[in-house]
Amino acid sequence: MKNNQQKDNIEILKRFSAQVEKISGDKYKPLHVYKISFSAEVDLFGEVKSTFPNDDIVNSFLMNLRFFIIKDKNDFNFEKICQLFIESDFKKDKVLGWLNVYHEILNQEAMGLRVGEKTLTTKMVFNTILNEEYFHQEKNQKGMDIIKSSPLIEPFARMKFFDVIGKLRMVICSFDKQIVKKYLKENEN
Repeated sequence: MKNNQQKDNIEILKRFSAQVEKISGDKYKPLHVYKISFSAEVDLFGEVKSTFPNDDIVNSFLMNLRFFIIKDKNDFNFEKICQLFIESDFKKDKVLGWLNVYHEILNQEAMGLRVGEKTLTTKMVFNTILNEEYFHQEKNQKGMDIIKSSPLIEPFARMKFFDVIGKLRMVICSFDKQIVKKYLKENEN
């Protein structure tokens, strides 16, 4: 007979997997389609044109993604789910590998963009756009002011933002398929 903790974990993992289904569908394929083009002529200002996914799709996706990335009391936080597997010693090495990939996505090297003395990091750009533009929309948006300070910086920052959410989606969905679903299949009975 399974202990109560394992039963609780199975219920959390079932709900985690159901939440993953919300971000894995074809509805969110447009998140991976964005374009930036530059044109410039000698002695004239250059022009930057960019096309990013529709805000309705982005908002919908981010509302579902937040369950996996917010570190509050949320049971579905990706790091907490990984910890469940690590503690149960289920495919611990593979889970640690997935956790490392997740952290690498969020902690990538600087983007090579500088605004004054500030070098924009992937994590700073991701957190700034996520929190100041989509989640909180506060009046005082110091980070967004930096990102929007140049017509060249903003499209690159947005490109990095969409790159990160696309990679996070891929990692979470693959982890669910390769780890969570296998665990549930082996332990549900």
